[in-house]
Amino acid sequence: MPALPQAPCRRRGVAISRSSGNHPPVPANHSPPRNGGHPHPIRTLSVALIVTLSHGCGTDGNDTHPRHPPADATTRARFLQEARIAIDGQADEPHWTRAEPVRDFRFPWKTEPAPRTEFRALCDADHLYFAFLIEDADIVVLDHFSDEADAVLEDRAEIYLSLDDRMARYFCLEIDSRGRAFDYSASHYRKFDPGWKLEGLVTAAQTHEDGYTVEGRIPLNSLEALGFPRLRPGTKILWGIYRAEFSHDRTGNAAPAPTTIHNLGRATHGPPPIENWISWVDPKTPEPDFHVPSSLGWLMVVE
Repeated sequence: MPALPQAPCRRRGVAISRSSGNHPPVPANHSPPRNGGHPHPIRTLSVALIVTLSHGCGTDGNDTHPRHPPADATTRARFLQEARIAIDGQADEPHWTRAEPVRDFRFPWKTEPAPRTEFRALCDADHLYFAFLIEDADIVVLDHFSDEADAVLEDRAEIYLSLDDRMARYFCLEIDSRGRAFDYSASHYRKFDPGWKLEGLVTAAQTHEDGYTVEGRIPLNSLEALGFPRLRPGTKILWGIYRAEFSHDRTGNAAPAPTTIHNLGRATHGPPPIENWISWVDPKTPEPDFHVPSSLGWLMVVE
């Protein structure tokens, strides 16, 4: 996958999967999934968390933003009869060179240029594959999770898939630099269910000298079970691709993180991270928010 210069990995990537029928095995040098595909115990989440969990960004549980329709932006997933892709966080298989790169990522709420992000997608008869190559000079990552929603405190790549243009029901995947996935379902506006999991999702990541690479695979059967059409050439669905771009606060300020919709009041070791938000389109909201229809565009499968 030609993109940012690659250097020897500083950390071994870990593939994380959830069982969903037959699919190619995860390479043997990766850690096996635990607790339904997560490397850390998952605590029971309260009903209040299910209703109010908000990350990414935004205002409150009531959408006060002007309503804008999805953008015309389109990501094209090249269809192959059989994609030979190992989900190891490398994204270096020859088949990735046949995917059309998306590089027009930006800071919608800042004037400065965003660090580079490259996204690619492929599709075959059984799976949708995706890869983010992310430039990041200061990766924010936690060594230990209390539960997978701790991802709200980290750098991560994000994909949202929506069944309609009002986001009446949509599904979110947020994957950190170690390949850990926080997946949840949602309905507009910001009504989240973190207990939902995407059956058969496999993710992995690798860090490198310039940042990190995230790679994943979604079974088409799982998408169909959610109500999406079978992905094949000519099919398109609503989706969005994004980044949470965090950096460390090195001012020495030891103040605890205030409780916000961004961090759910979760404690950090040291100062809370500095948060920025990168999107493939401009959602046209006054404050950062990906959970609005105007952050969406299209995924189209092409020959």
